Amino acid sequence: MKQNLISEVKLCTDKNGILKLLNTLLYNVGGFIQIKDTDSWDMMINIIEHVNNNYSFNMLHFVDWDTGKSHRCFSKRQMKLRNNQVSKITKLIHEANNNYYLEFIIDYSVSDYWAKVIAQYPNSTWIVDNYCYDYDQDDYFNGGRKPLYSMILINTEGRSSIQSFEPEEIAGCQSLSPTHLRYVYLLKLYSDILCIQEKLENKISKEFYKSIFAHAQDLFNKEYQIWMECKNIEILGNNPTENQNKEAVI
Repeated sequence: MKQNLISEVKLCTDKNGILKLLNTLLYNVGGFIQIKDTDSWDMMINIIEHVNNNYSFNMLHFVDWDTGKSHRCFSKRQMKLRNNQVSKITKLIHEANNNYYLEFIIDYSVSDYWAKVIAQYPNSTWIVDNYCYDYDQDDYFNGGRKPLYSMILINTEGRSSIQSFEPEEIAGCQSLSPTHLRYVYLLKLYSDILCIQEKLENKISKEFYKSIFAHAQDLFNKEYQIWMECKNIEILGNNPTENQNKEAVI
């Protein structure tokens, strides 16, 4: 069974924040190119695809080391030493109100490091979901991801805040990000179902196993229906007009 610890990150900020993050990444990987404010949307997407196809990066690549404070485990040297098996920018969305949404996957990093990263990006909100990724379960609903914990990190004009949620706490914190955190909760429930199958099937009585499995499946189905309803409401409530929003799945 091959497993890996990964972080899925969703960043919301303005154009300046997106350009700063991407240009910092490009500089740190040695990309020898920078994105200009006047560059087109297609140019940005092409550069992101170039990064995905040619470089491995980790969370430390988003740090401006000329201004960031370093220490033994958080430094430019550590950035170069750390190997990332899964790094990829997966989505970029530009909304008409100048909000940008960037999504990417990297190897897991501790929350203290994230606090240092977001301190360099004023007026940004980050949702970081940390998972244990099981390659053998890639084809299931959870995509092989078993939630470890999630974080919401916010930098408002230079003042940062961090909230962490264990999997069992996510259900009670969904008002902070209803559609997204409910989806993480669904992944947890589905992972629990897979765990029941793996650990209990053929090891307890069939009647008891069916009872436990049916209860877990029923809970998952109810939560899935609630999530679908919330998701549909959100889509209807934010229906973009043509050419207002741009989205690229990379």
